[in-house]
Amino acid sequence: MTQKQLAVAAGLPEHNADVRITQYENGSRKPKKALRKALASALDVSPTAIAPPDMGSAAGVMQILFMMEDQYGLTIDVIQSKLCLVFNTHLMDSELFGMLTEWLKLRWEMEDGDQTREDYNIWRYNVPEMIVEDYKHRHVDLPTRD
Repeated sequence: MTQKQLAVAAGLPEHNADVRITQYENGSRKPKKALRKALASALDVSPTAIAPPDMGSAAGVMQILFMMEDQYGLTIDVIQSKLCLVFNTHLMDSELFGMLTEWLKLRWEMEDGDQTREDYNIWRYNVPEMIVEDYKHRHVDLPTRD
């Protein structure tokens, strides 16, 4: 379905239909609730599937997890009687892989008492600026716990 076809199916005027959809896709405009419902109906999906995820709700978290499933091969499984989210490490870029492995190592250090919760939180709240550049072009292996 083209942008114009989607817009017309949702009831937007044909003369600027594709421009409006482009604006919604790039975030320069946000559709009102009624239009979001019409767009979702035209796409045969739930309106929450095309709305920005709300991290304060279970539905929003699920929406993000589904996006991660598509982008990074995230799956859900039961491992040793625990519900687990599992990344396919072959589908993620080195930047994300590096950040996740760094997170794992720092989490283990905190759990083992080698790092304070305060230092761990400082890292968590500053992680993008602290390590993104470091992991863009570096190969990182999965850590092992000693």
